[in-house]
Amino acid sequence: YNKAGKANPSDYNVTKTTPIWKQYRIFKNIHFSSMTNIFTGGGATWINGGHYYTAVFTGFIFPKKTALTTFKIGSDDGSRLYINDVKVIDNWKLQATTWKESAAIQLTKDIPIKIKLEYFEKGGGHNLYLRWRGQEANPATFNIISKTRMKYNNSSQGY
Repeated sequence: YNKAGKANPSDYNVTKTTPIWKQYRIFKNIHFSSMTNIFTGGGATWINGGHYYTAVFTGFIFPKKTALTTFKIGSDDGSRLYINDVKVIDNWKLQATTWKESAAIQLTKDIPIKIKLEYFEKGGGHNLYLRWRGQEANPATFNIISKTRMKYNNSSQGY
């Protein structure tokens, strides 16, 4: 914490965190209104009734069509989104649920894009959402990325 009692975002740098455990699971989309079920079975550190943890989600997304696409993440607390190893959203801070959008990115139908979503939680509410706009029937609406478009490897036969 700084002198004003605010948390320093650099205190929650995933690259500096030493994992106390690792868990590998496959999720078919990222739409978690509560992270509690994600960490069931151990792993999250509970201190004085609060939850403190980080998570990194990696995989590939196969676009439905060639189009300009905007990504949007919502999280409580912080999150960062990387597309093909480029940070496109940085929302890495203590906060109630806050939504951030990327700039529009040109995607090509069925050409896999590498995705990494980093997340941290430091007490209070805890949620994480990933959506996109430009790939669905209504290009003006942000939608949950379909499980048929998310894969854990760069093969269209990922699941």
